[in-house]
Amino acid sequence: MNWDKVPSKIAYLKADHAQAQAQGRKIMRWGFEAKVSSSYDVCSWTKLLLDQTREIEENDVATSSSLHEQELLWTPVGRTAQDIVSDYLGELYLHCMEILSKNYEEALLKLTPIEFFFTVPAVWPPRARKATEQAAISAGFGSRSGDTIKSESDSPRIRIVSEVLADRASGKKCGSTFVDREFLMLMGRRFGRAFDNLPLDRRGPGSAFMDEFQRIKHNFTPSDHEVQRIRLDMELQPDGADSSIYDFDDNEVLISSYAILKFFF
Repeated sequence: MNWDKVPSKIAYLKADHAQAQAQGRKIMRWGFEAKVSSSYDVCSWTKLLLDQTREIEENDVATSSSLHEQELLWTPVGRTAQDIVSDYLGELYLHCMEILSKNYEEALLKLTPIEFFFTVPAVWPPRARKATEQAAISAGFGSRSGDTIKSESDSPRIRIVSEVLADRASGKKCGSTFVDREFLMLMGRRFGRAFDNLPLDRRGPGSAFMDEFQRIKHNFTPSDHEVQRIRLDMELQPDGADSSIYDFDDNEVLISSYAILKFFF
């Protein structure tokens, strides 16, 4: 299956990296390959940590605290958020150049300057924008002679877009990461500890639960009216949750099209 976007996730091998490299093992997996497992730890939504200076809105305080409690903003020891974003973008850059090399002759590609455009939230301060730019440079973007890195507003010309951070729409952030964030917060509000106490590999990025939500999100249109279902076994009492949000017979979370639409606005 082809996707026009890839999840902002990167997984690091738990074993000794030097020894793993000597054995030919991958020390990092990114995007759809980044899965929670006994061998890999997954970092997700790390780009949110690049903005440490923004004044947090009142309704974001609980969100931020809950996300940390859920280990969704985990970072490995010895690596900063900028390091992790750079690792992710490095894999993205290699993939991008590999695809271009398959579609254009080597001589033509070598002579053609490429403009890489990055989008960042409009509310981000200069420090967070600079951190994003530095992460992109460290990842290899703009390293070829003639290649440049620009912001989305620099030029209306045809360009190669690397959409790694959420843009603004309808006055509110609605990038993929923020949609996932709203969805998980809704699950926490609806089901409380029954959801929050589940292991991360069952409810977090890279889990089968979130992979199914990615499919729903990718195919969603405002005209959808059917209730979406996602399998998730939780220790719930029949009188502890509304049957309109959880199917006890099939152990499925139920999400209305209206609830999904609200994630985007």
